[in-house]
Amino acid sequence: MEISKIYDNGDEILDRYVITFKGSQEMIDALGLSDDCDSPQGYSQWEKAIEGDHLGKQILFDILPENVQEHIKQCILKESNIITRKNDE
Repeated sequence: MEISKIYDNGDEILDRYVITFKGSQEMIDALGLSDDCDSPQGYSQWEKAIEGDHLGKQILFDILPENVQEHIKQCILKESNIITRKNDE
């Protein structure tokens, strides 16, 4: 999985950050996250999205809080392992 764009909606809704992934369809895989995405009260959800300004301001990965960066890396690793296992079956 390769990140396409990262959006920050400025804390207007629960999934403050939306990370979109490169894909060939209009509706692409995305990961919605809150600042406290690792907390039981936080938000971390795979979703489908259409890239655009409605997702917020586009930002760089390095600007994300460190805990959010690590969470994204773990989610990508976990999803990649699931895809690999499905392909091996």
